[in-house]
Amino acid sequence: MTESAYDDPSEIDRRVLAGRHRAIIGGAWEEIGRLQLEFLIARGLKPHHVLLDIGCGPLRAGVRIIPYLDPGKYWGVDNNETLLRIGYDLELRRCGLQHRQPRDHLLCLSDFEFDRIDARFDVAIAHSLFTHLSLNRIRRCLTRLASSMKTDARLYATIFEVEREIGKAQQLVTRLAILQSAAAQFQVVADPQQRFVVVDAPIVAGIEIGDDPDAGTQR
Repeated sequence: MTESAYDDPSEIDRRVLAGRHRAIIGGAWEEIGRLQLEFLIARGLKPHHVLLDIGCGPLRAGVRIIPYLDPGKYWGVDNNETLLRIGYDLELRRCGLQHRQPRDHLLCLSDFEFDRIDARFDVAIAHSLFTHLSLNRIRRCLTRLASSMKTDARLYATIFEVEREIGKAQQLVTRLAILQSAAAQFQVVADPQQRFVVVDAPIVAGIEIGDDPDAGTQR
């Protein structure tokens, strides 16, 4: 059994062929892409910074961030090559941005193998990613990301707030606890305008990978 629909390449391919690559990642293409860029700029993102977009999909944020950053400063990773390809071949072409984005800066990583990337990052963002992963995959992501981040680099991750569904609320608390154990000077910033919790954390090494208490969690 796959952990989520995003781990099923045949389902992704089917939806992309049907022209639904934007819907795969939840829609709100213009709104969410714009909000991510505005948030990053408000947090100090500069054009010269090197940024990693974890779970970038078909580049909903990328089409906004790439023209803001200096050419070659955006890196995107996803576990599905089809989404990366449609993002580069269709979405960046539509926006006239292919000349600013090296194709080899968009990598398909099956399990957060960030050591394959020949860069160190000032900023990383994981939008609507940890919400959908098992706890152990969150741990692996953070552990493997640590060595690819510069000193004082920042990771921004989002987790949806759930007030009424007790089970999901408990999952939220557990995920926040894991993120807290993985980062120094941890803080959670609730932004009602963006409707998600922002986990703002400097990455540090030494995260222990333990048993996976919620393997099989679905998106």
